[in-house]
Amino acid sequence: MFPTLDIDSIVNKTIEETSTGSNFTTLGRVMVMDFNNIDGKATVKIANGKPVEAVSTAEKIQEYVKLLLRTALDKYKVYKDTEFGVSYFKYMGVEIYPWDSFSQRLNVK
Repeated sequence: MFPTLDIDSIVNKTIEETSTGSNFTTLGRVMVMDFNNIDGKATVKIANGKPVEAVSTAEKIQEYVKLLLRTALDKYKVYKDTEFGVSYFKYMGVEIYPWDSFSQRLNVK
């Protein structure tokens, strides 16, 4: 009934559509994040006591997009005034269309 957003499939599709011959600049070090924690918080993946780094350009872009889509706009001080994040979180749990006007249009009482 409610729409879902499968972020992983969107990111994977974007990576597949990206040509391997693109002229990218060096992206620097990007840590791989684990978004599947029980408490719902993202953490940096650790292997052998060290943070796991994304190796390929595609992996780096994938991690960036995952973090971008899972971050609320202006929620964290580090991202203030950077426009990093998305604003759809403000609509979660909010009644966008008032039930009274909706029910009147359908003649529901």
